[in-house]
Amino acid sequence: MRMTAYGESMIPFLRSGDVVTISPFNGRPPQIGDILAFEKTAANKLVIHRLIRKCEYGYALKGDNCRQSDEMVSKFHLQGVVTHIERNNKQRNLGIGKAKRWIAALSQINLFYCVHGCLQIAIKFVKLVLGIFPPRNLRFTKNERLERRDGKKD
Repeated sequence: MRMTAYGESMIPFLRSGDVVTISPFNGRPPQIGDILAFEKTAANKLVIHRLIRKCEYGYALKGDNCRQSDEMVSKFHLQGVVTHIERNNKQRNLGIGKAKRWIAALSQINLFYCVHGCLQIAIKFVKLVLGIFPPRNLRFTKNERLERRDGKKD
């Protein structure tokens, strides 16, 4: 099954607008680091998060950019494993290849959540500074893009 991903919970490895291919397990049990699709019955939606821990009564999944893991997910709610990620019509393997176990470990300690939060703060700070002390030939537009006042293209 191919579908377009939405949201920020899997940044930086999966971004809103990426096209993912979800494949059946075909008898292979999910492995730590796999990005899995599961049915979140309370919200009646399909969620794509990374497997960070296995237990005898279910699986702990977590978005790489989330602070907390999801509630334990039973094998009956698992829909498949993400086997391909496409961004801008190009194949992306980062996050689903050999490094997936390391990524799962780093996700467990909230590394990606912290880094993304720090980047958001830095971006807001830069926008604030540029808003107070804008360079002479630059200004912010309504869409918060920096443009030259003289209309020249860079």
